[in-house]
Amino acid sequence: MRKVLLLALLCLTSSAYAQLSLTDTLLVDIKDSLQSPVLLPQKMIFTQKMLWGHHGLMRHWIPLNRQNRQQEFKIRRTMFNIHQAAGLLTFVGMVAQGVVGGKMYKNYSDDLRATHRVLAKGVNIGYTLTATMALTAPSAIVHRKGFSSAKVHRMLAMVHLLGMIGTNVLGHQISKNPELKPYHRAVAYTTVGAFTASIVVFQFR
Repeated sequence: MRKVLLLALLCLTSSAYAQLSLTDTLLVDIKDSLQSPVLLPQKMIFTQKMLWGHHGLMRHWIPLNRQNRQQEFKIRRTMFNIHQAAGLLTFVGMVAQGVVGGKMYKNYSDDLRATHRVLAKGVNIGYTLTATMALTAPSAIVHRKGFSSAKVHRMLAMVHLLGMIGTNVLGHQISKNPELKPYHRAVAYTTVGAFTASIVVFQFR
């Protein structure tokens, strides 16, 4: 148990440092975007385009001009601060859920199951908030070319997104089909690993 707690503390400390690196990178991108002569990037993910594109939903209230774009960069920074905080809390919840889940596999009890379910709900809420802040934030104009930690972060995000879906689906089916337990555990560990790596990767800019 002590080893698990020490590992969790080490990962949390590493994650916090990585989040500071992410903030530094974000601030540089915002600064570069403010100096750009164009207002919107050529490529935007569909959620950003739907909200903040030339004909996005937000344009009904926030017309596209340089002054408003400067305000959008402030909104972007705030949303990514929330993204980082929610991500750290979600990570802590994942570790706690993993510890409880491991105990439940060895010595099942209704109390452990109830605790695991509460943690699962918290993780799902935290994960959804984390993803929403990233997917709906106003887009920066300047995107770094070539291989970067941000691109690795996004690739790993796809892995842990699929993992979150798989973990929840398998978790709901275990009561009817206990043989799915090893697969549920494998997907859960893969998800936590990808989520942790997606945070830590910002240490290697």
